[in-house]
Order: sequence, then structure tokens, then C-alpha cells
Amino acid sequence: MRHAPADLLAQLSNLPCHVVGPKTAGAARAAGLSVVKTGSGDARQLAELIAPGLAGKTVLYLCGRVRSADFETYLAGEAVKVLPVETYDTLPVDYPGKVAATQLAGQPVAAVLLYSAKAARAYSTLVQRPELARYFEETRVLALSARVAQAVSTGFPGRLAVAARPDEDALLALLGAAE
Repeated sequence: MRHAPADLLAQLSNLPCHVVGPKTAGAARAAGLSVVKTGSGDARQLAELIAPGLAGKTVLYLCGRVRSADFETYLAGEAVKVLPVETYDTLPVDYPGKVAATQLAGQPVAAVLLYSAKAARAYSTLVQRPELARYFEETRVLALSARVAQAVSTGFPGRLAVAARPDEDALLALLGAAE
């Protein structure tokens, strides 16, 4: 909701809105949308929740360019047409090693929070850079979900943990446990 243009949200304000989790529900309501169903934080679970009432209909899906296919694939299999509207993109930033090391102030990184599979792959690449590897030797790697954890390279034995639920509160709880 944070990335969708205001005029688009205004056009959608009279339609039922289904959201992936409670925080998105709050953002949707704040944007003037009528939330009908709220999932538990997982796109596939939301698709399973809403599919029975939507067979033969079209769902407008506000999403990012980079996303898992789970939601769209499941709904398509249940005869629900999905019209994705990409409202944001995720782009990599490749800092030179000296710039990244300066940002780290010479200190090792205690923990990294990974919210997406794309971020997990980017992190796996980052820690393999010879000029930066030493900063991540003991870093706890905390993943939002099993899908995100699967995208992390295998070089983190004993340091990779997965949130109990696919939401930020559960991920931050892992951070507190890492201290």
C-alpha cells in the first residue's frame, strides 16, 4: 500500500481488499481500502483463503516486480484470473568494497535480517567478496521464512535461523534471541 499511487488506491476504495497479513491490513485501511480477508503473513496461505469465493473472477494484485509466483500460480490453478499491478521494484546497489567497509566502521556484523529470497541471494554474494568476508564470519543470518532461508548459500552452518511465522515481529524476535 505504501508504494501504490494515491489515485490507484482511490479507484480501488470501493472494492473488497484481501491482504497477506495484519500489518498490511492496517496499511490498507489507512489508505482507504475495505479489508475483507486477512491472511497470516504468507502469500500462498492468502491465496488458499480467498480462492473458494473467487473462481471465475479477476483479482487485481498490487505487487512488486520481484515476487514469488506462489500467489498467482495457486489462484490460476483455482480458475481465478490474476491481474498483477507492479507498484514497486527492488534494485541492487553494488557499493565498492572500500565504501562498504567504511559503512561497517571496521566492525563485524552481528546479525542480518533477510526479508526476501532476492535479499538472501544478494547477501550470499556479498559475504563472498574477499574484501568484506571478514565482517560476516560470525554473523547470525535471520530469515523471514523457509523460502527465504532456502535462497541463502550453504556457508552459514549453525548461524541461520528462520522466523516462527512469516512476519516482521517473528523475525525481530529472532534478533532479540540472537543477542
